[in-house]
Amino acid sequence: MAQSSSAPRTAWGDPDLQGLWNHGTITPLERPADYGDRELLTDEEVAALNLASETRATSERRSSLTREEDVALAYNQFWWDRGISVGRTSLITTPQNGRLPPRTLAAEAYSATDDAQRLQAAKRGRVPAHGPEDMDL
Repeated sequence: MAQSSSAPRTAWGDPDLQGLWNHGTITPLERPADYGDRELLTDEEVAALNLASETRATSERRSSLTREEDVALAYNQFWWDRGISVGRTSLITTPQNGRLPPRTLAAEAYSATDDAQRLQAAKRGRVPAHGPEDMDL
């Protein structure tokens, strides 16, 4: 039977969210179709994904570099957090299939408007932004 517990609270009663939050992950946003409705990976699959990610991050990049570029990359490797697999097949947990739901008809209609087209062009740097509304957070 699961034990009940309460989340730590601040002095004023809100949930205490202090601390370091590491969100580095190689888990995809949407679940790949070959996983179906499977939510979790086995320990062996997690280990294999982590090893493949680590190997890809070093060997593929280094194979075509000059010595100077390789040394520069080695220094920068320290700062890059490529993340690891946490055992989930996707970051999306709802709906059950782990995939983004289809866009609504209203969203499809809006994306065809001039405002939506200009906003997308500003986000991609093709036109200047006119204000903070045109920029992502």
